[in-house]
Amino acid sequence: HEDAQLSRLAAIEPASLARVPHRREELRDKVLIDAPDFDSAVVENRALLERVLQEAEFVLVVVDREKYVNRSLHELLRARREGRGFAFVFNKVDHPFHSDETIADFRAFVAAEGFREAPVFPLAAARATEDPERWGLRALRAFLEEELDLSRIERLKLQALQGNVAALSRELAQALPESLGAGLDGWVREGERGVAALEEECLSIFRELLAENGPLGAVVSTYLRGIVK
Repeated sequence: HEDAQLSRLAAIEPASLARVPHRREELRDKVLIDAPDFDSAVVENRALLERVLQEAEFVLVVVDREKYVNRSLHELLRARREGRGFAFVFNKVDHPFHSDETIADFRAFVAAEGFREAPVFPLAAARATEDPERWGLRALRAFLEEELDLSRIERLKLQALQGNVAALSRELAQALPESLGAGLDGWVREGERGVAALEEECLSIFRELLAENGPLGAVVSTYLRGIVK
């Protein structure tokens, strides 16, 4: 949108992006990026795609009958699935050799990869303007404009944050030496024993100060125990 703030795209190399502004209100809070193909042989394109995926909160994967079994796609989905939403477009359904079995096979592949809730949109992009309903453009457009609403985008942002935290945790775990884990566990156990001893000592002092075993003493003891913890 003309009023969109694109500061987040700084990491993607703005010079490599051709901006196409618009004034469509249904897309005001969404920035659509046409990224390079996942099976591109150009190293720079693959690097650019990786940067785009790092920033993307939702990924629309476009395949056809030749590309959907590509190993690069499998690797990409497994590496980037965490922390972002996905939908899939199966293009060129007007191809003479296309069949419903191919779409069914692709849906099975998507489910097997763990994207059970991700929609799959059959599309014939070359003919979609002739008949948007028949060739799948209307359904895809409705999804991008209406179903991908603000509440879903906010959930995706939270999902992305959680995915980034999980990825960082894994990287830290791999970076730390194995011996450190056992040491940390030992420190935690020592700390817990020390806290428990301190807690009992403090409560003993409190009981002596209160000299009260009735309801008031119990309430105050519980309150102080919470403070000590």
